[in-house]
Amino acid sequence: NPFDVYLRSFTRTGNHDTAFMDAFGTDIEGMDKELREYVRRVSLNMMVFDVEVEKKKPDDAQPMLDADVNALEARLLMEAGAYDDAARELTALIKQQPTHAAAQITLARLRLTEDREDEAIASLQQVVADNPGHGPALHYLGTALVRAWRHEEALSAFGKALNLMP
Repeated sequence: NPFDVYLRSFTRTGNHDTAFMDAFGTDIEGMDKELREYVRRVSLNMMVFDVEVEKKKPDDAQPMLDADVNALEARLLMEAGAYDDAARELTALIKQQPTHAAAQITLARLRLTEDREDEAIASLQQVVADNPGHGPALHYLGTALVRAWRHEEALSAFGKALNLMP
């Protein structure tokens, strides 16, 4: 137990800094930095929606557009941790189709993994401006705003996303 180590070390040395280092393996500034990084990474990884969708008949099925395939591939690369490959794929796709919502959202999520909240927020705000009823964009915008400590705006984005539910 680190607290027991701290107390024993403080009793032995009489020095809070030494006791803290012995107990936690870092100084107070280092622990503060770790805690701030941890708190900034708060995110909502999952939302459950009870939505009934009309099932398509096999004859209604249509092939995916190349841009949608590329966006999906980039998302899978990002999920697998191949961030550089995902970024290259997304950058090329967005250069060809700047308003491709799925690509913009995935790129914004990638920016969040790089602690580039401002870029993610700007991108997601553009997606929402172009597609006001886009639930995933609103969800990720809310998440990015929480990460940037802009809680009032995040609540607004999450509220709009919830209002889209039937």
